[in-house]
Amino acid sequence: MLAKICSTRALILDLIAFLVKPGVIVPIGNFSDLGGMGFGGSFAFEKRGLILPTLEVGMEVGFYYLPGVDVLDDEMQKTKRIFFAPVSLYCGYRFPLSGALYAVPYIFAGGAYFDMPYVQFDQATNAETDEHLRSFGSVGGAGAALSWRPGESFEIGLRASFGLLLKTGGAFDYPYLRLKLCAGVRM
Repeated sequence: MLAKICSTRALILDLIAFLVKPGVIVPIGNFSDLGGMGFGGSFAFEKRGLILPTLEVGMEVGFYYLPGVDVLDDEMQKTKRIFFAPVSLYCGYRFPLSGALYAVPYIFAGGAYFDMPYVQFDQATNAETDEHLRSFGSVGGAGAALSWRPGESFEIGLRASFGLLLKTGGAFDYPYLRLKLCAGVRM
């Protein structure tokens, strides 16, 4: 009985992974009017084989820095920088390609903190004032991963995703691309 409990516990723990994902974020569309290509990364806990042997679900917490840009707008003159901190849940399906090589399409949803100081121009007084936009919005998107397991407990990979930051009330919708390297261990 004890051997069965220990082997079940080992199987459950073996399917939990901790991943580190450094990467870049590329704002697109109207988001690229506010910030340039940035960098950062995330940490994730992932559970594999939850319902199906090839299904993986996880939680990811990240932080990205995007440099500010000069803005061609009547009121906003330039952004100083953007801090983008997403927290999301994701679900993917692992397809074996060859040996230890896998493809994983996935979807994600969650929320993100958005922090952007900027310079505002008042046309009536011709004065510039420093302003600050701090907000929390929903995030969602889809992506694909290519991962390789050279051993029993180690994994490396590459992830690319398209995401959208949405603000309640329609104040902004910012599309972005992320490209991340991944390294993780199964615990």
